[in-house]
Amino acid sequence: MNSIKFNETDPTDDFLKEAVRSMPLEKPGEDFLPSLMEKIKTKESVQPTVIHAAPIIPAKGWVLITSIVVALLALLFSTGQGPQYFPFVSGWFSKISIDFSSVPIPKLFMVGLIVFLFYFVVEIVFISRNYRSERSTK
Repeated sequence: MNSIKFNETDPTDDFLKEAVRSMPLEKPGEDFLPSLMEKIKTKESVQPTVIHAAPIIPAKGWVLITSIVVALLALLFSTGQGPQYFPFVSGWFSKISIDFSSVPIPKLFMVGLIVFLFYFVVEIVFISRNYRSERSTK
């Protein structure tokens, strides 16, 4: 095996060292700095195009949709007649036969779900505050 000891020098290493030393340093032209500064100034002076994204369904629309869904569900289950009151829905509800009272739900799961929902609501509040403050500074 061709190995070089630490204190010995390789002939190709000496050649490379000499080649690097003998290379002349490049110097930029006289107009390099002024042209660079001019490019920076023009780039800073150009105003970026700001695209304001708006949601497809605004917040009032989501409130309206949620209100309608909740009202329909409340009407559906508060009549005492069940889903048969709405014939177009009765076919769907007749296929669902789940007795949720027989499903055991561990207490740890409920605690975790409550904590998750709490942190979710807190996160939404902080995100909306941050979003509002960013929009008001623009």
